[in-house]
Amino acid sequence: EVPDLHQHVRPVHRLQTGQLDIGQVPEDNLPPKPASGAPSSSALPGYSLDLNYTFSFYFYRVNFNNPAMGPVFKQLYVRQALEYVADQAGMSQSIYRGYGYPTTGPAPTEPANQWDPAVERGAGPYPFSIPKAVSLLTSHGWSEVGGVMTCQTPAKCGPGIAKGTRLAFALDYATGVAGFPQEVDVYKSDASKAGISVDTIGETFDAISGADIP
Repeated sequence: EVPDLHQHVRPVHRLQTGQLDIGQVPEDNLPPKPASGAPSSSALPGYSLDLNYTFSFYFYRVNFNNPAMGPVFKQLYVRQALEYVADQAGMSQSIYRGYGYPTTGPAPTEPANQWDPAVERGAGPYPFSIPKAVSLLTSHGWSEVGGVMTCQTPAKCGPGIAKGTRLAFALDYATGVAGFPQEVDVYKSDASKAGISVDTIGETFDAISGADIP
């Protein structure tokens, strides 16, 4: 699974006008998070500003049973390549103003907790690296054809993957979740640099959670 970042939301206006005493502030209303990690209260004079941890993680589900891409997704090296093209640290800075943090496994890395193994801390076992993604794919029989990684050596690509298979797939995402549309745009762009073609499709959360997956 390639994870997403999570963050804190709304509403700043009612805080500013005194209609609320407690609320969540959208990241675009916050100043960049300082290197010390301590949030600034300058965005909301008169209020103290604290980080709100949900103690959860975000991810997208890989459809291992898809007739076309299932055999591809079953290959560990492919899933590793998909992780390598997820620039979570970059998204945290560009989209969430430094307040996001990477999802690197089934336990959240912030706040520190007993279920967070050392291998998941920081950028985790698969830090953002387009060259490593490319290396994984080319070493397993793939090469770019028309800008998209294409299986050239089925014996190396993996069981069930035919010669000419393209590493191209659709990624559904929830349009109603703040930041997700920007995240998938960044992911699609970075994945394309490694020859991975991602067709991003925005849907409502209910449509995605209730859909029958082939």
